[in-house]
Amino acid sequence: MHRAVRESELFLNNFDQPLIVLASCCQRALQSEFLLQEVVRAADIEWGRIMSERPFLNKPDRPNHPDDPYTVESVRDTLSGILQQLAAGET
Repeated sequence: MHRAVRESELFLNNFDQPLIVLASCCQRALQSEFLLQEVVRAADIEWGRIMSERPFLNKPDRPNHPDDPYTVESVRDTLSGILQQLAAGET
């Protein structure tokens, strides 16, 4: 998500308001199943790189691997939590 925010045109045009940009990027991901799945895929790949392990890539119509730390549901919950914290001013 950090990479997506950092490389977004929204951030480039509003670098002086990073929390607004973060909220916007979270909302965009939550409003698009495709974007949300891309965030999960990128997180899985980064996790695999850092851990020197094969990433758990989610496949449609298949159950999540029980050891997968990044699922669509977990990332959706995390992004929703970030939005709640930003709305409450808890940064």
